[in-house]
Amino acid sequence: MPDDTAPSARIGAPNERTGTFLATALIFRNLIAGTAMALILAACQPATVTDTVKIDPAQGSESNISSLTEVVEKNPNSAEAYNVRGTAYGTAGRNREAIADFTKAIELNSKYYKAYANRALVYRAMGDPVAAVKDYTAALKINPQYDEAYIGRGNVYRIANKDEQAFRDFERAIRIGTTNPRAYHSRGLILQKQGKHAQAIEDFSTAISLQPDAA
Repeated sequence: MPDDTAPSARIGAPNERTGTFLATALIFRNLIAGTAMALILAACQPATVTDTVKIDPAQGSESNISSLTEVVEKNPNSAEAYNVRGTAYGTAGRNREAIADFTKAIELNSKYYKAYANRALVYRAMGDPVAAVKDYTAALKINPQYDEAYIGRGNVYRIANKDEQAFRDFERAIRIGTTNPRAYHSRGLILQKQGKHAQAIEDFSTAISLQPDAA
């Protein structure tokens, strides 16, 4: 590929064929550069980073739920017991039963911020972002240092294209020292969307390094 700063390109008026060739070369070079950046960004994005509910039907098996129900029956005033069973229901995709258990846990302990965040995650899985944001916000009012709630709420905002609010939540989670790769991965997605590719790559790389199976 000729150098477009070479003497032949600078001195005198280039003929039509030369001008066309140089223009095509520049377009091709920019296309290669853009493709390379896209490949780098794609390679840096950890494929397993997610904050959606990972469905595991085994968690909702009769034996597992029976065991957890026995704990609930023996400890009817334990918010933790309901929260644990609610988590099993949610992981099994039994969303309404999960919501009921998290709600009961909150009734028993109105300061149980983890139950609020867990219920928010299920609301999000059910396609109710308004309820999810409300619960994440409630969790953060109780515990302003709870990084999981910032990350969860941030991703609800991000999916709704409320990038400024989402970015602010991811920044807060990172500022308080989260080691959850989702915060960096999600912030990287926004940076990538904004065309800040170098910063996005840095965040994706950090997310990869924070994953449990990272080398």
